[in-house]
Amino acid sequence: MLTWLKIASRNLYKNRRRSLFTIAAIALGYGAVNIFGGFTAYVFDSLKESYIYGRGTGDIAVFKRGLFDQGRIDPLRYLLDKQEADTIREYVEKQGIARITTAQIKISGLMSDGEISTVFIASGRVPSEYHELRSLAEGVISRIDNYSGAWLSDDTPYGIAVSEGLAAKLGQGKGGSAILSSPTIDGMVNALDVEIVQTFQAGSELLNDKLILVPLTLAQELYQTDSVEQINILLRKGLDIKTTRQQLEDQLRAAGLDIEVWGWEQLVPSYFKIKNMFDIIFGFIFVIVFTIAAMSIVNTINMAVMERTREIGTLRALGANRSSIVLLFSIEGTLLGFAGTMGGLLLTFVAWAVVLILEPSWIPPQFTTRIPLEIYLLPVNLLVTGLIFLGLALIAAIPPSLRISRQGIVESLGHA
Repeated sequence: MLTWLKIASRNLYKNRRRSLFTIAAIALGYGAVNIFGGFTAYVFDSLKESYIYGRGTGDIAVFKRGLFDQGRIDPLRYLLDKQEADTIREYVEKQGIARITTAQIKISGLMSDGEISTVFIASGRVPSEYHELRSLAEGVISRIDNYSGAWLSDDTPYGIAVSEGLAAKLGQGKGGSAILSSPTIDGMVNALDVEIVQTFQAGSELLNDKLILVPLTLAQELYQTDSVEQINILLRKGLDIKTTRQQLEDQLRAAGLDIEVWGWEQLVPSYFKIKNMFDIIFGFIFVIVFTIAAMSIVNTINMAVMERTREIGTLRALGANRSSIVLLFSIEGTLLGFAGTMGGLLLTFVAWAVVLILEPSWIPPQFTTRIPLEIYLLPVNLLVTGLIFLGLALIAAIPPSLRISRQGIVESLGHA
């Protein structure tokens, strides 16, 4: 085996220009797959964090059965009353499964500065609980600062945060005042004076002129209710979301509560649409890169076979069997693949280091604020993809070597 390895290495070196082009094609392909895979993982991780911590969905949410089906038309009929919400909180606390448990209610209505009125959509939360939930983010969300002004406070029940587009529409910024009006759960109209203590970028172009954040008590007072829409739970690290979600749902229903428990992925179905899109793109890129690399290796081996036909005939005349010829070219293909994957691995680390040092940022589709751009290094992906490219190099070298190994010795020696 060592002898064949030496011969294969010398043959590649003898045709080093061709070999370098093939190695470069494999390296660029392997590096491109790794870089795009690392970027895709970063996108998915960032999306997950934006939902769990940014939007405050937590890992799971508990709400009245039917809220996201029949409740889309009349959500006020599917609120959790105070007793139900307290029971859920007490049970979760007793089980010791949560890092943070927080309630929320979504409201909508009209916001006015006395002259201009416009539609608003609001999320009512306990400010201290939401701030603590967001502070537990460890990825991109923890480094995004899209707020301006003071944080909402439990001690300022009428202080609200307004999206920048909505503030601009009303001509009101930090320190301004406004009136929120909305139908109550009984069908009456209620209005409250509020103070704008913070502005923020909504993270979505569609909501940047509509969204506001308000304390939970303000939202409940506006709707004249002590109910909430859902209880969001950030689980302790290490707990399986799917298993914990199902266990919690079964146990709460057994306790007489007519509820549903959903994981964050169910609450945000757009996540899977985005993920499927990236998976398809990644699949196309991988197939294209795979095909280019395979064609490069096959072309290199084919050229080597054509140029060394008499040499192969000589080896056969000296006693080398067909399997030895196939082995020789398979080793050459594997060496090309190994060199290419090492080069691609180097390119991957270089790209990762450049992004780490330069710290570029970008504005994703539908976003209104710049976020850091990253490339993740995924050891498992690097290993699996490297093995695939090595296997590709080995397999691509077999067909031309089989063809020449079946050629007669005399015919090979007489090749011109």
